[in-house]
Amino acid sequence: MKNNTANRFFESFEKVIKENGISIDRPKGSAHPRFPDLVYPINYGYINNTQSQDGDGIDVFLGDDASAGVVGIICSFDNMKKDSEVKILYSRNLRNSGNSV
Repeated sequence: MKNNTANRFFESFEKVIKENGISIDRPKGSAHPRFPDLVYPINYGYINNTQSQDGDGIDVFLGDDASAGVVGIICSFDNMKKDSEVKILYSRNLRNSGNSV
């Protein structure tokens, strides 16, 4: 029962991603804007036409495993801002060389 609920939850994110796409605003290898020593090991962006608690799109870490799709969901807490956010771990091949998937 639990597994079916989790699968439906992940599938709902898959559907939103397929319908809206992902924009990459921090490509793999780029530095974090406020913490330049932090380099992104994978692409980082957001799901288009969505809104997270911070008012921006739902964050996505985008890997390059073609067989996976949504592989995890992170709930993060920022102690300095005193807020939390959901981040999606999504893994598939990048289909084009632009900044939107």
